[in-house]
Amino acid sequence: MPAEPVHAASWAGGWRGACFVGVASELLTNSRQDTNRNGSEESAYAQRRCFHMIASGEMNKMFSLNAHQRRLSIKHDKHGAFSVTISRNNNANTYIFMLILCTGIFVWFASLFVSGLMRRPLSSNALYILLFAAFIVLWYSIALRVSLWRSFGTEEVVVEGGKLHWTRKALFWVRRLEIPIQGITGVDAVTPWHALSNRVEITALGRRQKIGDMLLRDEAMELARRLRHAIGLAQ
Repeated sequence: MPAEPVHAASWAGGWRGACFVGVASELLTNSRQDTNRNGSEESAYAQRRCFHMIASGEMNKMFSLNAHQRRLSIKHDKHGAFSVTISRNNNANTYIFMLILCTGIFVWFASLFVSGLMRRPLSSNALYILLFAAFIVLWYSIALRVSLWRSFGTEEVVVEGGKLHWTRKALFWVRRLEIPIQGITGVDAVTPWHALSNRVEITALGRRQKIGDMLLRDEAMELARRLRHAIGLAQ
């Protein structure tokens, strides 16, 4: 498998912190191994080691959001069916933590709000508090949707029988969509510079559908190319 490209987001997201961690760890290790080495030599050695790790891509592999295993699985069976499976997000554990955190904050706020209402009902002059509560509910709904999808979401795309069958699942939430191949006019890979929303967009029947979420750049490019070939669009 070819080496994955280094994205700008991975540099912007943590190279300064990575340097600090690398320098600190090297200083600690060197001070234990050689107590006769003075502080300036230790610092210079640790800095050279840190920059070597950056130049070789070692730190990029440690801190990059996209330097993980492939999520894309593509099959083409003998009956002519083309199928694609996109597994869970590589950072699913992070979003599970976010889901728990957001739920805890929401429950804490709801308990305060309800207990306050029970002690003292709202008057007509304090109805603005309801607007704030509605904003909190809206915020939690969006956070819940994003966290659930990026924690447990999987996708399956099957092209057969003149239709594109697209299934998305996240725990108890399931959505299925069928698109006639004749109605598909475009399949494009979208790979912004920050690499946080690499995906494939399908234009069909005047609407754009987004397949994939936070894919690797190579995966998005490959998926778009293979889908165009399976559907029969011009390359």
